[in-house]
Amino acid sequence: MPDETSGAAPVTIDISKVEPGQRLTIAWRGQPVWIVNRTPQLLATLPQADARLTDPNSDVDQQPAFAKNETRSYKDKPQWFVVIGICTHLGCSPEFVPEIKPEPYDPEWKGGFYCPCHKSRYDIAGRVFKGVPAPANLVVPPYKFVGDHQILVGVGPEARVYSTSARAGRPNCAEANVVVDGVDQATVNFVPPSEVAAMEVYAEAASAPGQYRAECGLILIWTKKYGATPPT
Repeated sequence: MPDETSGAAPVTIDISKVEPGQRLTIAWRGQPVWIVNRTPQLLATLPQADARLTDPNSDVDQQPAFAKNETRSYKDKPQWFVVIGICTHLGCSPEFVPEIKPEPYDPEWKGGFYCPCHKSRYDIAGRVFKGVPAPANLVVPPYKFVGDHQILVGVGPEARVYSTSARAGRPNCAEANVVVDGVDQATVNFVPPSEVAAMEVYAEAASAPGQYRAECGLILIWTKKYGATPPT
């Protein structure tokens, strides 16, 4: 499939023409993001690889909560895999190798991603194999489906919950303003729940701290790097 490009804002992608077995590449925040339509045959190989993987259960926080499962995707749409196409070793971009057949670098290859720079390998869910330089699974970005034929990369379902509560009663507002660790964000960004130390939601501009935009509501998120108490 041809590549599509965009900048730092969330990106809406039409996936209606991505056939089973194909990959579409987009750019989001200067990084390649792959959208893969996995075949039933590829999905069926996932349990076979578990014993050979470093983190088969995605215990390391490399994905949103909804993707912490075997397919690393939405459970009701397991064929669609959305992942940042950057090797977790030194930042190379791995090759997409979906064919289920022996390869020189792996005689038991069941399809996935291979980084020729230093020979790291990932299965078709982006889970890293043991014994390779890459230390962790590929990163799954925040994303959600918009209908049956579009994916919005850059905004996850968790952010929608926060945003909706903050803009209650404002039908003309698309989303609340979000501030993470004191930095005003351009849009609602996903922060893994495990990293959140505190969160404040303001529905009314009058009650919100005056230094931040709050005309459509305000969400203040403080991550654990500041400790349990938000900075002053």
